[in-house]
Amino acid sequence: MTWRSAGVVCFVALSVLLVRQAWLYADVLRAAIHYPYGLDYGEGIVWQQAALMFTPAAYGDITTFPMIVFHYTPLFHVVSRGLAAATSGDLFISGRAVSILSTIGCGIAIAALVDSVVATGATRTRRIAVAVASALIALCLRQVVAWSVLMRVDMLAHFFSLLGLWFGIRALRVPRSVYVASLCFLLAVFTKQNAIAAPAAFFGAALVLRPRVAARGLLCCALGGIATLAILAYVTDGQILRHIFLYNVNRVDLSQLHIARDVAADNLGLIASALVGGFQLAAPLWTLLRTSTRGVTARAILDSPPYSAAVVMLAYSGIATVMLIGIVKVGANYNYTIEWLLSLCVLAGSSVAMLMRDVGSREPERVIAHVRYPNVLFGPLLLVAQIMAFVQFDTAALSDPRHRGDLQALVARIRNAPVPVVSDDMVLVMRAGKRVEIEPAIAAELASVGRWDERIYIQRMQRHDFAMFITEQQRGDKAFDSRYNPAVADAMAHAYPVIEHVGSLTLHLPAHRLARDAP
Repeated sequence: MTWRSAGVVCFVALSVLLVRQAWLYADVLRAAIHYPYGLDYGEGIVWQQAALMFTPAAYGDITTFPMIVFHYTPLFHVVSRGLAAATSGDLFISGRAVSILSTIGCGIAIAALVDSVVATGATRTRRIAVAVASALIALCLRQVVAWSVLMRVDMLAHFFSLLGLWFGIRALRVPRSVYVASLCFLLAVFTKQNAIAAPAAFFGAALVLRPRVAARGLLCCALGGIATLAILAYVTDGQILRHIFLYNVNRVDLSQLHIARDVAADNLGLIASALVGGFQLAAPLWTLLRTSTRGVTARAILDSPPYSAAVVMLAYSGIATVMLIGIVKVGANYNYTIEWLLSLCVLAGSSVAMLMRDVGSREPERVIAHVRYPNVLFGPLLLVAQIMAFVQFDTAALSDPRHRGDLQALVARIRNAPVPVVSDDMVLVMRAGKRVEIEPAIAAELASVGRWDERIYIQRMQRHDFAMFITEQQRGDKAFDSRYNPAVADAMAHAYPVIEHVGSLTLHLPAHRLARDAP
């Protein structure tokens, strides 16, 4: 078998697997959209924040109850509310739909970025085929798939970041596009305030390649960001600054590094393929750096759109890798690795693109980015191996009648409780038509650093101001101990000594079973 025919077989196999994974992803989407309860700890508090947006309680005082910290800048909440209003739909499901649509948008942006990196010497048909394949690579990552169906802010922020990168790369040739790129970066930051990897990568590259374009973009970002933040600070009496900077705290826990290790182990095929693609992109750039002066190198990179795109994307992947350090925060989850994975998708997609372009070449010995056929074939083969190892999500549990019946009965108990309920699963509280009184995890973090007095919390527990506590684990387990500091856990054990289990949830009830007044 020749290298060309081997490449064709590899691309066909990869395409079949990608289409299969897209079909499996559709099943995940259907299950998530029709599941009215929580899939992740953070969904409930984001739903509560979105429900309170545009009310006096948004970014409000946390010294009294309800004690709600708004961890993020407000764009995701606003978009979710807008979709719910436009469709007359459920706000929670609308939030999930925003994440799903954002994930699809990320795939399209990845396809466009891959095309910009390697869009030379290929026919339109091959470019479309590579674009579709690249867009679907992200759906082969279990972390992306799982997070894409949650009412969380991350996927919308990543979509704006990737879109900003595409317009930024375009701005290196068409300077006026820098204004659209700057707007996208602002939208990303006002969706999630730490979405800085993409603007850092683009503006870092642009300052070297096109300093004036970079200066215009940075000025737009600075003026737009300051003006928007000033308006938000004015309408919230300055409380938004406290919430997103002062109250959004987490202790350092180095044991969290196992998450990055596990995610890397889960995506070895992607990482290796991205290394191959990254080397293919970096090799000609390295040759330019070694053989030319700085001015000549910058001009040569600007004269070649794929080269300038490669500089930006390599910088983005590098910065996203550094940003993985955020995973050492208490409460961090694998969502802190998603931007890194998406950046690797572009590099891996470039490997696929070069394979597709090369196997169609009429020059059998042509060298692409100084890498011959065996290495060009290696990256896509690794992707094939990873997709074949992908484990389908078990969505059957979400439609299990017994599981749903247990949660429905628990929601009824929360609804009929005469006083508030504190729950790790805050979606249950919202489904019961009650307001979240406190988010346990952030309360524990703020109390641990002295920015919130948990004694008022303990006093309310001692007075039985809460009907019950619903926890996802029990004392001694990591999640429980991170959400309930020792003094709070002691008060819970004393005031709510009766334990009951509903599925995977643990109910902590007072001795007189105040919360058992279920219908």
